[in-house]
Amino acid sequence: MKKRAHEISIRVERTYLTSDSETTIYLLRVRKENRWYRVRKHLQRRIQRAAPMIFRLSIALLAAVLSGAILIPAVEAERGYVAYGGEYLYIAFIFWIVFKLI
Repeated sequence: MKKRAHEISIRVERTYLTSDSETTIYLLRVRKENRWYRVRKHLQRRIQRAAPMIFRLSIALLAAVLSGAILIPAVEAERGYVAYGGEYLYIAFIFWIVFKLI
């Protein structure tokens, strides 16, 4: 049983490349891509992947800074002196919680 080449429409058919007794190969013309087109597409994909992470980090950082601005003076007023204590751990904990919740 002899294999036959698939029929391709005239609009799609391109230059005949090679043949042997059994096979006929036709290839479609491939558009040559511009290097800058690939670079731009790559950057767009990277930005699309990074944008949600940047958003999460910025919101969590904002929450941590605001809680620090409130907690540190309040704890210093409570103690009566400047010291580094658990409020800094609490600020880091707020950052982590807000980051995970978003």
